[in-house]
Amino acid sequence: MAALPLAIGGAFIALLMAGQGIDMYSLIGILLLMGVATKNSILIVDTVSEHLREESNIDTAKYIKVVIESSVRRLRPIIMTSMALVAGMIPIAVGLNEASAQRTSMGTAVIGGTISSTILTLVILPILLILVQKRVTKAAVAIGDRGRKIDAALKESQTVIK
Repeated sequence: MAALPLAIGGAFIALLMAGQGIDMYSLIGILLLMGVATKNSILIVDTVSEHLREESNIDTAKYIKVVIESSVRRLRPIIMTSMALVAGMIPIAVGLNEASAQRTSMGTAVIGGTISSTILTLVILPILLILVQKRVTKAAVAIGDRGRKIDAALKESQTVIK
C-alpha cells in the first residue's frame, strides 16, 4: 500500500508537467499503474518473507541485511517490467494520429507514475519495512515485559490463595 501514493503522485506530476488534465483515460492509466506498483512492492515483500522463513532467530541488523539483499535480488525483474511498460506507453503518450491523441493523458500518467513508483519503491519500501520491523520489535518487547509482570502477579496471587 505504501507504493500507491508514490505512483499516483508521479502520475499527477507527469500530467502537470505535460500540461494535460485528468480525464477518463488518465484515470484508467492510474488504475493500471496501481496494479504495477502493487506488484513491484509484493515482489520485494515476498522475497523478504521467504528469507525470514529460512532464518529462525533474527535481530535488527540481520533483518536490515535481508531487506537489502531482497531488494537487490528483485531489482532486475522490477526494472525490466517497468521499462517494458514505459516502452509500451510511449506511442500512446506521443499520440501520433487523431485517434490516439485522445489517449495521450493515459500514456503520460502511466509513464510518469511508473518511473516515480519504480524509483521510489526501490528506495522507500525497504526503509519502511525496516522502520515497521523496529516498531513491531519495540511493541513485542513492551508486551513481553507486561506479560512477564502479569504472569508474576498471577503466580504471586495463586501462592497467596493457597
